[in-house]
This record gives sequence, C-alpha cells and structure tokens, in this order.
Amino acid sequence: MKDKRYAIVNKLLEAKGISNFNEIFDIVPPSVVATDINLNYYSLQKRMKDHTLFNLHELLKLSKLIGCKVEALIGLALKRHKSV
Repeated sequence: MKDKRYAIVNKLLEAKGISNFNEIFDIVPPSVVATDINLNYYSLQKRMKDHTLFNLHELLKLSKLIGCKVEALIGLALKRHKSV
C-alpha cells in the first residue's frame, strides 16, 4: 500500500510549495522511499547528495508514487544541480 505522505508531496508540487528535491524526503522519509522504489537505503542517501546519480527508472517510480509527471522531479533535480 502506498504511503499517504506521497499525496502531500503531490499537492505541494502542484502548489509550487517544494523548491528543492530533498524537501520530498522531509515529508516522506528516505527509508520509506528507498523501500518503495526498490533501492538500498545507502544508495538513496548517495543520490540525495548528488541528484545526477538518479536514473530515469528510479525517477519514474518515484513520480508514479507521488502522482506527478516525471518532468517535475527532473526539474527539481536539475535546479539544484545548476545552482551548485
């Protein structure tokens, strides 16, 4: 069963209430996300530090859980990458 906190992330994304990718993990804990996208917790931690390590398949899984377009997540990931 999908964690209800993903719906909160979706609403915040739609309202432009999330300005960076890692804010997702303030709402849905990384341990939950890692389990839901079938990724090792420590691998997710690495990806949280460097968003370029996410692959498209992982972002597609996360977007499906959140209920948003994958482009929204890619945009957030790139936003941080461009500011570094």
